[in-house]
Amino acid sequence: MSKLAFPAIVCGLLSASLPATVSGPAGPFDGTWTLTPAFATTCTAGAVSAGVTVGRVFTRQTEPDSLEIRSDVVASGLGMTFLDIYTLKVHIDSAARTFGFSGPVQGSAQRQGYSGMLSGRLRVQGAFVDPDHIRAQVRTALSISVTTPGGVSSGLCAPFDATIIATRATE
Repeated sequence: MSKLAFPAIVCGLLSASLPATVSGPAGPFDGTWTLTPAFATTCTAGAVSAGVTVGRVFTRQTEPDSLEIRSDVVASGLGMTFLDIYTLKVHIDSAARTFGFSGPVQGSAQRQGYSGMLSGRLRVQGAFVDPDHIRAQVRTALSISVTTPGGVSSGLCAPFDATIIATRATE
């Protein structure tokens, strides 16, 4: 497998198309946030590994009980860096200022004769603790499979289990 193909596949697995948005006044749950610590994991398939990092997210309440979280995703490895965007829709309780998601996640991509599958479970439980801070517990258990002309390599992503503090970015 080309050393450059794996990060491209990982990045493709994490990408999602963005829905059309209508501009309007920002709500209390809408914003740009920096994460401490950043979400970071390493995925390995065979002899190839790639880092996946999310250091910034954007939130937007799309319905009374739905929050959209868009993430800037950086996949890097073997001297290459790829940027992409991933969107997750989660349930929000506006009165309690809490949100959550627990369930399977899966993505696939094909790039220049290579294909990959990322699958597993994601759990996010969070709360808007004040207008400028979010606290969220994030847990992942992900696996990856990469198919090349030479065969299939499978592996795991390092589990992530940490409390992340998101701070509203000033514009």
